[in-house]
Amino acid sequence: MTTPDTPRDRIPRPARPAGRGAAGSPRTRTAVAHAPTTVTAVVVTRGATPYLDATIAAVRAQEHAPDRLLVVDVVRDADRRARLAPADDDTLATVLVHVPRATSFGAAVRAGLEHLADLGQAPAPDPTTWLWLLHDDATPAPGALDALVRAVEHAPSVVLAGAKQVEPGDRRRLVEVGLTTSPAGRRMSSVEPGETDQGQHDGTVDVLGVGFAGAIARLDVWTALDGPDPEYGNVGDGLEYSRRARLAGHRVIVVPGAVVAHARATYLDLRRRETVPDHEPDEERSFALRRRAELWYRLTGAPTGLVWLHLVVVALLALPRALWQLGAKRGRRARAEITATAWTILRPVALWRSRRRVRRARVLPRSALVPLQASWRDVLVARRDRRLARTEQRRARARGDAFALAERRADLRRRVLGVALTAVGLVGLTLWWLGPALSAAGSGARLVSPALPLAGGSLADMWAEVADGWVRAGVGDAVAADPLLTVLLPFVALVTPFGGNLQTVVDLTLLASLVVAGLGAWLAAGTATKSLLLRSAAALAWVATPVLAAGLGAGRFGDLLAHVALPWAVWGALKGVGLGARPPVERAVVAAARRAEARRLERESAASDDGEDAYLAAAGAAATPVADATMPAARPVAHASVPAAAFGGLALAVAVAGAPVLLVPALVALALVGLLRGRPRPRGARRHLLLVAVPPVLVVVPLVAEVVRRGLDAWPLLLASPGRPVPTEAPAGWRLLLGEPTVLPRWPWAEGLPLPDAVQAAVPLVLGGLVVVCALLALVRRDRAGAVRGAWLVAALALAAGAAASTVVVGAGDLGEVRASAGGAVSLVVLALLGAALVGLDHVTDRVASHAFGWRQLALVLFVVVGVGASGLALARGAALVDLRDPQGLHVLEGDVVPAVGRQMQEPPRSARVLRLDAGATTTFQLLRGDGPQLADVSVVRDHRALTAGTDAPAQKLAGVVARLVGGVVDDGAALVDLGVGAVLVAPGTDDDARGALVARLDANGVLERVADGPTGTVWRVAVAAGDAEGTTTVTGWARLLDGSGAGVVVPSDGRGIDVRLPSTGTGDLGVTAGLGWDVQPGTRTLVLAERAAPGWRATLDGHRLETAQRLPEGAWQQTFALPADGGGSLEVWYESPGGTWWRVVLVATAVIYGLLVVPVRRRVVER
Repeated sequence: MTTPDTPRDRIPRPARPAGRGAAGSPRTRTAVAHAPTTVTAVVVTRGATPYLDATIAAVRAQEHAPDRLLVVDVVRDADRRARLAPADDDTLATVLVHVPRATSFGAAVRAGLEHLADLGQAPAPDPTTWLWLLHDDATPAPGALDALVRAVEHAPSVVLAGAKQVEPGDRRRLVEVGLTTSPAGRRMSSVEPGETDQGQHDGTVDVLGVGFAGAIARLDVWTALDGPDPEYGNVGDGLEYSRRARLAGHRVIVVPGAVVAHARATYLDLRRRETVPDHEPDEERSFALRRRAELWYRLTGAPTGLVWLHLVVVALLALPRALWQLGAKRGRRARAEITATAWTILRPVALWRSRRRVRRARVLPRSALVPLQASWRDVLVARRDRRLARTEQRRARARGDAFALAERRADLRRRVLGVALTAVGLVGLTLWWLGPALSAAGSGARLVSPALPLAGGSLADMWAEVADGWVRAGVGDAVAADPLLTVLLPFVALVTPFGGNLQTVVDLTLLASLVVAGLGAWLAAGTATKSLLLRSAAALAWVATPVLAAGLGAGRFGDLLAHVALPWAVWGALKGVGLGARPPVERAVVAAARRAEARRLERESAASDDGEDAYLAAAGAAATPVADATMPAARPVAHASVPAAAFGGLALAVAVAGAPVLLVPALVALALVGLLRGRPRPRGARRHLLLVAVPPVLVVVPLVAEVVRRGLDAWPLLLASPGRPVPTEAPAGWRLLLGEPTVLPRWPWAEGLPLPDAVQAAVPLVLGGLVVVCALLALVRRDRAGAVRGAWLVAALALAAGAAASTVVVGAGDLGEVRASAGGAVSLVVLALLGAALVGLDHVTDRVASHAFGWRQLALVLFVVVGVGASGLALARGAALVDLRDPQGLHVLEGDVVPAVGRQMQEPPRSARVLRLDAGATTTFQLLRGDGPQLADVSVVRDHRALTAGTDAPAQKLAGVVARLVGGVVDDGAALVDLGVGAVLVAPGTDDDARGALVARLDANGVLERVADGPTGTVWRVAVAAGDAEGTTTVTGWARLLDGSGAGVVVPSDGRGIDVRLPSTGTGDLGVTAGLGWDVQPGTRTLVLAERAAPGWRATLDGHRLETAQRLPEGAWQQTFALPADGGGSLEVWYESPGGTWWRVVLVATAVIYGLLVVPVRRRVVER
C-alpha cells in the first residue's frame, strides 16, 4: 500500500503471474492486495474500428484487471457495429451496448451506465468505485491501471487521475502529460510536439486538467457532476470536467506511470481511413471543434459580470484571427474561426445552461485555479520553445545529405543564371522596340492609340467607376464599368503613394510588357521542362509571336494584357496543384532525407531499453519493424502551393478582363488540369483550382448581370474587349493557328523576296508553324501523353472561340461595325501549343544521344537553325509593327488635349464639360470631362447598347447643339448650359480651311467668348444671360440650383456627386448660372444635374431625403431634385446602383483574401 508521494522505485510491485511470460501466452487475472476498489473499464467506440480489438486486448491484459469491461458503441450504421472477439478466459465480465444516439463521450458513458443499471449490474456510486475511461484508440500499457489505482487508493481528495499519453508507433514520443490553460483560457500542454520521453515529466502530479483517454474517475463525483458538459462534444470535455471537479473542492492529478498509447484518431482525422485507406493524418479538420471548445471553455468560466465583455472580444477578434489564419495559408482554420465564433455567440440558452453547471458545482472561488494555470510568461516561453524547435527542424532538414544539397545549390545557380540572361535579352528587345517611348515617358509624355484613350484618374475616381455602376462618358449612363478597370484598380492603389494614377499603370504595362510576358513564359515553361535552354527559347518564342507585336503596335490594351498575363496564370495553376516537371536533383534530395530518417530511427531503436515488441505483445498486437512502419513507401508527394494558385487566379482574372473570350476556354483548361495525373498530390490539391477559377468569373459578373438584365441579345458583351471600338479584319483560320490575331500589313522586306504572295505573307509566321510541328510530334510521346493531348484540346477550343468571336459584332466605330477581337484566344492557342511542344522536346538531346550519329542528329541541328532564323524574322517583323511614329497605332502624346483654361473649368468645384469639335469634311464632336477621352469612360456595355437602342434625348440635344454651332445659328445657349458645357474647343486639324470657317462662325456666336488660342486649339467660354439680370457674367457647372427667375447658382461638386453646405442666402462662391426654360414650382428650388436621370440617384438635405422635381421642361432628361425655397443646410447627392453595396463588399473581400493568400510562407515538405 502506497501513497502518491511514495518514490516510484520503492513502490512494491506485484509478482508477475505465472502463465503469461511471453507475448501471446495465456495470463490469469491477478489479485492485488490493495484497498477494496471497484473499477469498471468503459471503452467508447464508433463501431468496429481498427483500434478496438487492440484496446480491448490491452484492457484484458492488465496486471491489475478491472472488475468489469463496458464497451459502448455509438455508431449509427448497423453494418459497422462492433463485435467482441471471445477472450482466452472469461474472468473479466464484458458488456457490449449500442447507443447510436449518443453525441459525445460523456453521453456514451452515461448511457452505458444506465444500461448496466437496467441489467442490475450498475456499480455503486461510492468513493471506492471508479470508472476507467478509454477511447477505442487509447491502448493502455499492461501496468497502466495498476499505476492509476495505486495513485488514488489513499488520496481521497483525488477524483480524477489522468494517464501519460504517448504515440502508438513510438511510445518514446509524448502526446500529453496533464493539461493547463493560458490566462485567456486557451488549452496548453507542457509537452512539445514530438517530444521524447526522458522522464522529464514524471514529477508532475497536480494539474488543472487531464484528458479522458486512459483516465480514472471516481463514480460518485462523476454522478454528482453529471459527467462532462455535452456541449463540448468529444473535444475539450476532459479539461471542462477537470475544472468543475477542481471548483467542487477535489483534486485532479496525472499519473506518469500509467502509460496509454493514444492514436488521437479524432484529432488527426484518422477515422477516414476506415473508408479511405490511403488517407493522411490532418489535424486541420478537427480545428473547428477545438476552437469551439476553447471559446466555450472561456465563456463558461468567465465571471458573470464580464461575460458580455468576453462575447464582444470574441466577436471582434474573429475576423482578424481568420485573416491571420488565411495569411498563414490555413483556409480551413480561417473558416473555423468564423463558424466557431458564430456557433458560440448565437447560442445564449446553451451558454446559460453550461454556466449553470459550473455555478452549481463550484464551492471554491475561481482564484483557486490560478496557481494551476499557466502565466503569460509561461505562454511566451512555450511559444519561444516551439519557434526554436521548428527552427532547429528546418536547420536539420537543410543540412541533410551534403551531395544532394550541393547539387541543389548548383541547380539554383543555373536557374538564376538562365533567368538573368533571359531578362537581359528581354530588356534589350524592349529597347529595340520601345526605345523612343521609354525616353518620352520619362519626361511626362503619355502613350495612346485610336483604341487606347488617355487614362487619367485618381484611385478614388477609379474606385467610383468600378463600384458605383455609373460611367461618366457624355452625360453619364447607368452601365457597369469594364472588367479591365476592376483588375487595374489594385495596381493604381500601388502607384498612388508614389504620385501615380491610371495613366502610370497603363504606361508601365505597355513599356514592361515584353519583359513581364517573357519572364512569365520562362516560369510557365518550367512546368513542362527543366531544360534552361528550352525555357529561354520558350520565352523568346512567346514574345516573338505576332499577337504581342500586333496588340502592342495597335495599342489594343486588352489583347496585350491577356498575352502578358496568360503564362503567369498557367504557372500559378499548375504549381498550385503540384503539377510540372521535376529536376533530377529533387529526387536526390528526397532520397537523402529518407536515408537520414532511417538512420535516426535505427539510433533511437538501439538506445531504447525495451523495444516496442513487448509493449505491442502485451496489448495483443503483432509488432512491426520500425523501418517498415515509418519509412514512406511511395514517391514524394508533389508540393501544392496555395500562393501560386491564388496568384494564378489573379493573373487569369487580368487575362480574362483583357479578353473576355478567354473565360470559357480557361475554365475548361482548369478542368483538364484537375484530371491530369502526375506525382501523388496532397489531399485537396485539386481544390486549389477553385482559387484560380474564382477571380476570372468574378470580374465578368457585371457583364453577365447586364446580359441577364437585357436578355440574350446582349450576349456579345461576353466577347467584347475593352478600349475604344476600332474595326479590324479577321484572318483565315490557319493564320489564327499560327499566331496572327488580325490581318496585319505586309512586311516590306518580305515583299522584295522572289516568292509567291502567299509565301511572302507566311514568311513572318514560320515560327508559329515550327511550334505547331513540334506540338504535333509531341503527340507520339507516351510518357506524358495526357498533358500533350490536354494542351491540344485547349488549343482547339481556343481556336474555335477566336474564330467565332471574330464574326460577332460588339460595337460601332467611326469606320463602321466593330467585331470582337480574337487576340486573347490566339494567345491561348499559341500558349497551349507551345506547352505541348516543350513537353515533346523535353530531354530530346538525351534521346538523340542514345542513338548513333545519323538523321536524328541532323534533324535536330536543322531544327535549331530554322528556329533561330524564324525567331529573328518574327522579332524583326514585330519591330516593324511597333511603329511609334504612326498616329494610327501606339504613339507618344506629349502635349495636352484640352488647354489649361478648359481644364480649369473641368476641375472641381465647377466640374463643367468641354465640347470638342474636330473640323473637316464632317465635323465630329465629343463631350470631355478630362484632358481628352478617358479609358474609364469607355464601356463595352454602352458601345453595344448603341447598336440596338435608338438615339436618346441627351444625344439628340447634343447633336442639335453641335449642328447649330457649326451652322452658325445663334440661340440663347440654354442647351449648352443644360449639358454642363462650360467651354467649346476647336482642336487643331489638317483641314485648315474647314477649321478656319468653323472658328469664324463660333466667333460670331453671341453666347461664346473666345478666351484662348494656342497649339492645343481655340477655346470659347460659354456666357449665357442669366434671366432678367442683363450684363451679369454667368458660369456653367455640373450642378445648378434654380429659383424660377431664369437664373440660379452653381453648386460645388466633383462631377460625380455633391457634399456641400448650402448658404441660407446669397449666390455662393461660384457665381450665377443660367436657368432659362426651367419652370420651378412655387415655394421650392430645383437642383439640376447635368447628368442623365436614373433611378439610382439619391439626395438629402440635412439628412432628409429629397424628391425629384415635379415641374420639368418638355424633353428634359437631367436628374433633378426639389429643395425648399428658403434656408440652407448640408446637401449630399450621390448615385447608388442596385446591388452596389454588395458588389463593393465582394470586391474588398476578394482583394483582402487574395492579398493574404498570395503572400508566400515557408514551404512544408510533404512525403508519403
